[in-house]
Amino acid sequence: MPHCAINSVDTVYKKKSEVSYRLAVDIGTTNLKVVLFDNEFNDIEQVSQGYKTNYRSNGFAEQLIDEIYQALEDSISWVVGKHPEITERIKTINFSSAMHSIILLDKSMNPLTNTIIWADNRAVNEVETFKHSYDWLAFYQNTGTPIHAMSPFAKLLWFKNGHQISGMNYCCGIKELLIYKLTNEFVMDYSLASSTGLFNIHKMAWDKQALSVTEIDEAMLPKLVDVTYQLKIISSPFLEKSKLKSITEIVIGASDGCLANLGSGALLPGETTLSIGTSGAIRMTVGEPLLDPQGRTFCYYLCPGKWIIGGAVNNGGNILTWLNQLILSDKENVYELIKPAIQLISTESKGLFYIPHLHGERAPYWDGSLTASFIGLLPTHTKLHLLKAALEGVAMNLKEVWQLLRDLAGDSTKIMASGGFVNSPEWTALITDIFGVDIYIQPKTEHSCLGAVLLSENSSTSLPFSEKFQVIHPNAENKAYYVQLYKEYSWYVKSMIDMKKNFAKDKSAGLI
Repeated sequence: MPHCAINSVDTVYKKKSEVSYRLAVDIGTTNLKVVLFDNEFNDIEQVSQGYKTNYRSNGFAEQLIDEIYQALEDSISWVVGKHPEITERIKTINFSSAMHSIILLDKSMNPLTNTIIWADNRAVNEVETFKHSYDWLAFYQNTGTPIHAMSPFAKLLWFKNGHQISGMNYCCGIKELLIYKLTNEFVMDYSLASSTGLFNIHKMAWDKQALSVTEIDEAMLPKLVDVTYQLKIISSPFLEKSKLKSITEIVIGASDGCLANLGSGALLPGETTLSIGTSGAIRMTVGEPLLDPQGRTFCYYLCPGKWIIGGAVNNGGNILTWLNQLILSDKENVYELIKPAIQLISTESKGLFYIPHLHGERAPYWDGSLTASFIGLLPTHTKLHLLKAALEGVAMNLKEVWQLLRDLAGDSTKIMASGGFVNSPEWTALITDIFGVDIYIQPKTEHSCLGAVLLSENSSTSLPFSEKFQVIHPNAENKAYYVQLYKEYSWYVKSMIDMKKNFAKDKSAGLI
């Protein structure tokens, strides 16, 4: 297999007369983004359109397919409509997408379900049963996907376990269905496939053992293709609505997490990306599949010769959204209180800890049944104390994942940060102090979108990574304080998880 063409980090500028353009589409958890890039990778225009997630009982988290498709049409139409003079020079639409979504389809490719997203936790019981019935580590070693309710593999176990849907002939994720609507090709890229729990990362094919357990036939799944695979748009309504020309082709692209590493320039050994949005993630790029002996990290394909290892956490900015609803008045905004929470309360915050497993947890514990806790609450604690403890808890949870990666892949030489938290100097400084190392912040860009367009560059094209990082240094006093606080936090987390396991054991034995 040839090596990935994306290797250099120098900038090469093309002649203006040769300028062409690419659209990047990122199908995210909360919104769909479209960014227009020229061939010097300048961000010419961008727009995003949100859609709702329906959090029903039993851990369901679903989105309406029509809303996402409408966001795609509307966003591309808006961007192209603002630049009619370059329409004929838009060569490709390059896709990025959130991982782990699944849709069941009938024989005519009509959806039988909504989009079931990564946050859906309905398969918690099926995962526990599977872990007790099978050598689950062997499945992880084959697929690189942790055994967790987030994955399509787990959700298919749920459908198999008494929730079958009549007439199901196919299944795929949201990106595959949108591309099918535009091209009439039913395909999935290796990158997203490697996050399904159904794909063998060593054989680069659907995993026969995983398909057997879920009772899914390979013919029900999309054809597998590499991340630079190109498709012709044949949907006349889409071309007419979007104002695009038929010469524009689709580059299938990859998963948003993998593309974020590429778009951040984190391609060398030890270079690490840290992101916090709705959820959070820590990732490193490696040259071959690298797997944790205990199944605690993921390993997903980026392109030939490059794999992304890391851990995603369920709990990031959504913790602040929850606190905003729980403890603040209608006139208050939690993001406006971050600064006073961190500045006005010293690091001697009276022993208050927050275990941030509000939405269950992926890395490093991969247990959807985990719950959140405040530990050490006193009558003297205020909402600012609660907010600071929550911010610390989210950061220390991510630090746990970071330490796993360092044990697996070697030292983390550089952390590049992105996501909403970098807009808050105080929040960024807090995370820097907790991690205890310098954190690099790049000029604002949509890293997954940039990664999507970089995928289709050939080896003669170099990458546009700016050297103008903003570097945040840890405060020496705070760093020392958080070394001790992290030890205490880790003890509390382990104790809470052990207590949960012992309770379940004693309850099943009739002792409770």
